[in-house]
Amino acid sequence: MPKVKRKCVFNENLQKEYEFLKICVKPGIIDKIECIKCVAIFSIEHGGKSDITQHINTKPHKLAVESEKGNSVTDYFTKKNFGCDKLSYANEGTWAFHVCQAPA
Repeated sequence: MPKVKRKCVFNENLQKEYEFLKICVKPGIIDKIECIKCVAIFSIEHGGKSDITQHINTKPHKLAVESEKGNSVTDYFTKKNFGCDKLSYANEGTWAFHVCQAPA
């Protein structure tokens, strides 16, 4: 009789090691893992850690990790120089004061 292999489960140790993975809570999907980076759902029942390393080496996961490293949209809209804000506020206030004081 062949030896029955126990199925692997996603435990706290794996969660600490692979923080980008979580247990899938979507309805109808049982005993699956969800990757937060590439939104893939896969099983680790048969291979355990090797299933995770296979997923990490897939092209969609690698592309998601690379795109995460790039500039986000908010980088284009935030100011880089915070020191000149007070000076510009003072200049605008002075200009507004002099515009209001101009003779009619």
